[in-house]
Order: sequence, then C-alpha cells, then structure tokens
Amino acid sequence: MSERLYEYKGVLWEYINPAVWVVPFCPVHRMELIYDNEWGNAIYGTCEDCDKEYDWDAPISAITDYLRRKLKSEAYKEADIISIDGIQTPQVKTRVKIPEENSDYWVEARVNNSKKGRQLVLYVGEKGSSKKMQLFANLDDEKLSFDHKDRKPEEIFATITATFPSGKKMTIKAPET
Repeated sequence: MSERLYEYKGVLWEYINPAVWVVPFCPVHRMELIYDNEWGNAIYGTCEDCDKEYDWDAPISAITDYLRRKLKSEAYKEADIISIDGIQTPQVKTRVKIPEENSDYWVEARVNNSKKGRQLVLYVGEKGSSKKMQLFANLDDEKLSFDHKDRKPEEIFATITATFPSGKKMTIKAPET
C-alpha cells in the first residue's frame, strides 16, 4: 500500500510498483473504486460507500502511462542538462545564498546553452515580491542584456560589470543622483 495518492481526472490514484499499474480511489472516502479492468480498458469506477460513479474518460492503461511520465518529469525538474547537440556544456543551476544580515534579496544563477549560444542568466529579486531582474550575459557574442519586462538592473545594483572570456568588459551602471 502506498502512502501517496495522486489526483487526476477527478479521481485519486495509487501508483503501484513504479510504472506497473495505478488503482483508482474515491476522492471523498479514499476507498478503492470497483471497476471492470479487462485488459486495462476501464474508464469508470464506483465507490462502495457512496455509490457514486466516477468517470475518467481514458483507459487505466493510458492513465498508468501518463502518471508514470508525469511523476518521472517531476523527478527531473532540478536535473542538470547536458547538451549533445553542440558544445557539451552542462546547465548549472545554483542558488546563491546571501548572508543573513542582507536577506532582503534572493539571487539565482544559471549557465546554459540556448539558441543564442552559451549564456549566463542571473535572477535577482526582493524576498516577498514577485518582481525580479533577469540579466543575460551571452558568452559567445559577448553581450550583456536584461529582460525589459522585469525590473531594470540599475533599480537593484549601482554597477554590474561582466568580463567575457576574451577579456572584453561590459558595464550597466545606475544613473548618478
């Protein structure tokens, strides 16, 4: 018996023995539903406690496959990505901790391969606010830019300087007041 049930299509599902099968449960009573599952084709089940019929509009075999893929994708959300299409540069995701006395902001940095080439992305925001700054340093084109829809870098930093592999430097500086 699993300690977890997954809600999908209005029914709770027990995921049994990774990728083998799922079992439908009543979302109210958490009781296994009665269903005819010949060849994995059941599309509805009934709760013995409330006699309510639950319809999930897909064979249990298809739901098993979907839940297996979905749960596997959840496990890979934080996985490092290594490109085999070009330069084999792993995507690095690092959450940088700011010392406790300066804990009004959070910082996250990523290095990845995109259509534009190797890119460093720096995210910075105030804790408790949905507004953030996104700064992009394109390592191949040696360009520094930011997402104009978000906060501007100079709203958070006085000066940001990027030094690229060739030694070229680019700076974004807040206007002097």
